[in-house]
Amino acid sequence: MGLVDEFAEALEAELDYGLEATHTAEISHRLRPLEWVTVPTVVPFLCRPGVLVMEFADGIPLTDRGALDRSGIDRRQLASRVVAANLQLILFSDMFHADPHAGNYLAAPDGHLVVLDFGQIGRSTVQTRTDLLQLLTSLVSGDAAQVAQAVGSICRTDPEDVDGLGDDVARLVATLANQPLSEFRVGVVLRELVSLLGRHHLAMPSGMTMLVKAVIECEATAEELSSEIRLSELLPFLGDLRMPSEEPIGLVRP
Repeated sequence: MGLVDEFAEALEAELDYGLEATHTAEISHRLRPLEWVTVPTVVPFLCRPGVLVMEFADGIPLTDRGALDRSGIDRRQLASRVVAANLQLILFSDMFHADPHAGNYLAAPDGHLVVLDFGQIGRSTVQTRTDLLQLLTSLVSGDAAQVAQAVGSICRTDPEDVDGLGDDVARLVATLANQPLSEFRVGVVLRELVSLLGRHHLAMPSGMTMLVKAVIECEATAEELSSEIRLSELLPFLGDLRMPSEEPIGLVRP
């Protein structure tokens, strides 16, 4: 019920354009360390709950791959920037874009990635982000014990107290063992893990569920642009980083 309530609140918030104007300014501040990202500037005194006014954003929608190719834009670099901008928010900020599908981005003429539509926003704590980073890096490294530990931390339970959970996690990780990193799809694995938790009557807290959703959508958007990009290829590097404070620090700069 907590998850249902969270999505209901998110949908109601998405209809309040005054709130979205505030979100836009906040996300713009958090993405400021990434010099290749643009967030359109809002005109506050013209905004109302039913009206959102911002500067015109010129660019090619990421959904139009034909136009991107005709313009000579490097789609692989663009995909890397989508991943990096989202990881900046998901892992290193207390606020993130909860709906990072391809329709919410433009490729600007100057090469910038333009980020749009902040009606659906998620918020996280340092602990939630730390748990997510541990889960992702342990999945990519193939460490079943670390995955189980991360799952226990996220679900606030001891994996040894849940019959068969450790064995099922080990089997899931074993299926990934022979995959080269370039073929590892984080979104697919996260979906399988969530399904596994459901079979054991466990559920991620609602805040973590929104983060996982954002990770899955972010990777899917990047893969629509370039089949060569993999979110997993960045995670070993990220795993070596100390989890920062609430202030974003711009560590990923493709």
